[in-house]
Parts: sequence; C-alpha cells; structure tokens
Amino acid sequence: MFIRKKGQGILEGNEIYANNHCGVVVEEEGDPLLIQNIIYLNKYQAICVRNAGIGTFEENDLRENKQGAWYITNDCLKNVKCSNNLE
Repeated sequence: MFIRKKGQGILEGNEIYANNHCGVVVEEEGDPLLIQNIIYLNKYQAICVRNAGIGTFEENDLRENKQGAWYITNDCLKNVKCSNNLE
C-alpha cells in the first residue's frame, strides 16, 4: 500500500500482508494515521517512510516481516510518531 503526494487518512483494523515489497510505504508528504493494524509476512519491512513522508503509527502489530518492522530514512524521523506498536 502506498500513501503519497500529501495523501491522508485513517487506516484502522486492517490486515496488510504478503506483499512483494513493504506492507505500507509513505512518501512525498503522505501523512496517514495507522491504528491497530496487523502488517505481516511482507518481503521487506512492515512500514517504510521515505522521501519526505510523515505519519502517526499507534498500536500496530508489525511482527513477522522479512526485514523487520521499520525503514525510516533520517530526513523523515522527526515527522514520524510511533507508540505502542508490537515489533
């Protein structure tokens, strides 16, 4: 799932799994709120935030992804809020 070009919204209570890349990619000022999702069995990370991505991620289950829970580039770290996620 890609959230980009200033895209916004709330993703709550979804299962996002078995993607050939990351479960969720946020870039180009995309700014979603992800709450209580299960993001698993993806070939890369559960969540990737890059290229000026923003976002709030709360109480998500990010376990069982091939390359871990997160990929956040340094330029995005200050704009990403994370709390109570299972890794």
